[in-house]
Amino acid sequence: MALTILTAGLAACGLLLLLWSVAEAMLLPLPREDAVLIAPLQGGAAEVERQIRGCRWMREHRGLRAQIIWIDRGLTPEGQEAAARLLRDAAGEQLCAAGQAAEYLERLGAFEA
Repeated sequence: MALTILTAGLAACGLLLLLWSVAEAMLLPLPREDAVLIAPLQGGAAEVERQIRGCRWMREHRGLRAQIIWIDRGLTPEGQEAAARLLRDAAGEQLCAAGQAAEYLERLGAFEA
């Protein structure tokens, strides 16, 4: 009896997850390929690695197609080394100082109408 209830509960959860995924895919549009995501980076190597890997997971598994501009908002020396290492061969990702972000966006043509 308990096994039947457990199986039914797991089946209901699975069906709910499937419906949620389909609804999300149909209702939440993905950004265009020319979109730009601006994300701050701060802290040490562990925080930097977590933030960069999180955005990369979104690119690989959730279909994020935007270019990513990482803004240095107070990286420690270890954080700067980790960011340089992780972004060395990254396509579509750039690390900028806080004052360089507008200049980089202008080069991308982000301010053109």
